[in-house]
Amino acid sequence: MKEWKRPQLPVPYPLVVVVSGGDKPNPSPYIFYGQFNEHPVVIGIGIKEKRFTYKLIKETGDFTVNFVSREMLKMVDRAGFVSGWRQEKSGLFSWRRSSVIKSYFIDGAPLAMEVKFLREIPFTDHILLLGEVVKIWVREGVDGRAFVLSSYSEAGYYRVGDLLERWGFSRREP
Repeated sequence: MKEWKRPQLPVPYPLVVVVSGGDKPNPSPYIFYGQFNEHPVVIGIGIKEKRFTYKLIKETGDFTVNFVSREMLKMVDRAGFVSGWRQEKSGLFSWRRSSVIKSYFIDGAPLAMEVKFLREIPFTDHILLLGEVVKIWVREGVDGRAFVLSSYSEAGYYRVGDLLERWGFSRREP
C-alpha cells in the first residue's frame, strides 16, 4: 500500500443544469454529488461560489440533475471544459422543459431530476447546495444500471454499471 496524497475519489458523474439568460440552459458537470435524505429525496452538489452555475441556482432557486449515457459523454466533457461566464453552452444538448421548476433537463438522459434549492452549507473551498427532488424522469427502457454509466476519478472517465449482487445477499443461506 502507498499513501494517496490528494485523492479524487471515484464518484457518479451527473450533469447539473440551470437556466441562464432567459430560456438558455447552462450545463455544467459536478463530481461532488450525493443523496442526503429519502423522504423527501434531498440531494446535494458541491460547487465553488465563483462558478456561473452557482449564481444561476441562487437566482432561479432550482436546477436539474441529469445522469448521462455513454453517448453524451463527449458533450459532458465539453460542458465542463468551458465556463458559462465566457461561453453560452445551451447548444450542446437537446432540452425538455421541466414540469415543476424553471430549469430544463436533457432530452434522452437516462435519469433526470427536477430539484428545488433548499439551502447551502459553506466549506473551505466548496459550498454544498442542498435541494429537494420534486420530479424524477426516467428514459423508456432504462433500468437501474443505466443511471450511473460513468464515474470520474483522477481526471478520467470510467464505466460503471455491472451488478455485483443484490442488496441483502449476505443474509441468504449458504
